[in-house]
Amino acid sequence: MTRAEIGDVLKVGPSGVRKYLVDLGEKVTFGKVGCEQLCRLTLSADQATEYVAELTRAAAGRPRPHRASDFEIAQRDPARHFHIMADDEHYPIRMRRDHIVRDPLVAALFGAGGKSMEARA
Repeated sequence: MTRAEIGDVLKVGPSGVRKYLVDLGEKVTFGKVGCEQLCRLTLSADQATEYVAELTRAAAGRPRPHRASDFEIAQRDPARHFHIMADDEHYPIRMRRDHIVRDPLVAALFGAGGKSMEARA
């Protein structure tokens, strides 16, 4: 199969196919027909069945650790406040951990802000 055909079967992109072929390692041989690279499994049916069973055992033995999302981490910070309106449309919320700064164009027009802005008010 070509890399594109493997991607279609697995429903992954080129990087997913590349990782898949690296995981298979020596179980795959490569050849060329014209300018296309072909990949071929060099396993018997019994070896393939044992390989899939090995992957299943390995996956069952170590569950993936839960990682809190950036939003959950930000919610725990008492200095942050959120007002998110309910909407029918999904909108991803991206949290940044860096300090809030004034937009460069606004800073060019009105100054850097900060303490000098607080002193005027």
